[in-house]
Amino acid sequence: MIFFRAIPFSFSILWRYLIAFPVLVIMLVVFGLIAAILAFIASMLSTFVSVLIIVAFGVGATAIPVMVGLRVGLQAHYLKPKINYVQMLKPAIGYGLFEAVVILMILGVAGAVFLFFSSMTPLEMIALGEIDEDALLETLIATDPLLAWGLIAFVALATFAIRAALLVPLAGASIGVDPSGRPHTPFFGFGSGFLSVFALVLLSQLGLSFSVPIAIFGLGILGIAQDAVMQILLVADGFKGPDDLADLGREALILIGTVVFLSLFFFSLQCAGAVLVFLDKYKEVKNRQKAFDEVMREEEERAKPMQDTDLRELLRSRMPERKY
Repeated sequence: MIFFRAIPFSFSILWRYLIAFPVLVIMLVVFGLIAAILAFIASMLSTFVSVLIIVAFGVGATAIPVMVGLRVGLQAHYLKPKINYVQMLKPAIGYGLFEAVVILMILGVAGAVFLFFSSMTPLEMIALGEIDEDALLETLIATDPLLAWGLIAFVALATFAIRAALLVPLAGASIGVDPSGRPHTPFFGFGSGFLSVFALVLLSQLGLSFSVPIAIFGLGILGIAQDAVMQILLVADGFKGPDDLADLGREALILIGTVVFLSLFFFSLQCAGAVLVFLDKYKEVKNRQKAFDEVMREEEERAKPMQDTDLRELLRSRMPERKY
């Protein structure tokens, strides 16, 4: 089963992930600069387009670490990428835009359902759009806790489901090749191995959500968690620029490094599932091609004309013996 095969394979992706981590950071910085420029230009034309771009690049930014993990996972099985890391940004933006549109639609449906079943009016809902996200959630939960939590769970699961369905296409996009060996086709393999990959995405997202508490708990056993948290809070409280990061002590750096390590591991987990599904489809195509080649080879053998010596031997064997 893909789920159980993915867990040990995720460690194989993880150490390669750590090597590629500097490239990942550079890609995210470049990605953020492109997003800022496009959002600024779009804001002059349309607020909605600007928001859509911000959401698309925000989702795309989460796709980039996954695509890097998928890429190194496929390379671990000797599948050579046809594109470089810079060319990987284009499909990340495209798939990020698709996810953004779908997520906005899901949020729209959730909002409509909340309005239909709760006592809140549309004007009150519009007014809530002007407050921050935390205050919005608190207000919705206070209005109708059961409905609000149900819709929050629906939105989260639907979002994870979209990502799970896209992971195999993202694997192809990360190296620019489909399992068939042809250049990457958008959405090729969409939904492949969905149940196993979805379970891994859920586990991965839960792990990512609890990376900081897990790291603090682990370092607490070593007796350095409290000092690490205090150092980070002190620097964050008076943060004025990158130079202030030099004030972080050894304990804080260990905590940050542990959180990054855990985050990469949980990203590796969902990447492992998608890579294994991609490889299964790749092997399936190879086996089908091999079977086809064998059939064609047999047909060619049958169609070969008999050699002259073989033909003479055949005629001689069928001629009656002469008796004198």
